[in-house]
Amino acid sequence: QKATPYVRSVTALRRLRADWLRIVEATFAAAVAWVIAVRLLHHPQPFFAPAAALIVLGVTRGQRLQRAAEIVIGVAVGVFLADLITYALGRQSVATLVVLTALSLTTAILLGGGPILAVQATVSAVYVAVVAAPDHTLGLSRFTDALVGGAVALAVNQLPLHRSPVRVL
Repeated sequence: QKATPYVRSVTALRRLRADWLRIVEATFAAAVAWVIAVRLLHHPQPFFAPAAALIVLGVTRGQRLQRAAEIVIGVAVGVFLADLITYALGRQSVATLVVLTALSLTTAILLGGGPILAVQATVSAVYVAVVAAPDHTLGLSRFTDALVGGAVALAVNQLPLHRSPVRVL
């Protein structure tokens, strides 16, 4: 049977009621990470600060510390490799994309990282090579942004916002 529009609306509102705190956490963490990167670190385009915060808060609750480390390392590896490879091969080319993808995944595996590290390294590398404006700091500002975002997310995760942590699990 198909659900009526009323039933779909009620179901959607129940999902929203159950997850409203996640929305507040994620919004707050992304905003704080961005403000720290812009105002304190003076980064003009701190994409990786709010992105890392959102990704860390999006992973399962019991594994956030390990996943945060993998995200930060993945972003660092990907950004650093992308800066080196795009310097050598140029931006927005098939050769750059192929080399970056293979090299990022290979590096992630050599570092012993799991799928999150591999995906973060590769997506970050591709983003830098294809979308991001050139950054002449060899990824240090982007790496710092990832650290800021991960740290803010972990701090927000420690706030006593959840009345019953067992219920969330």
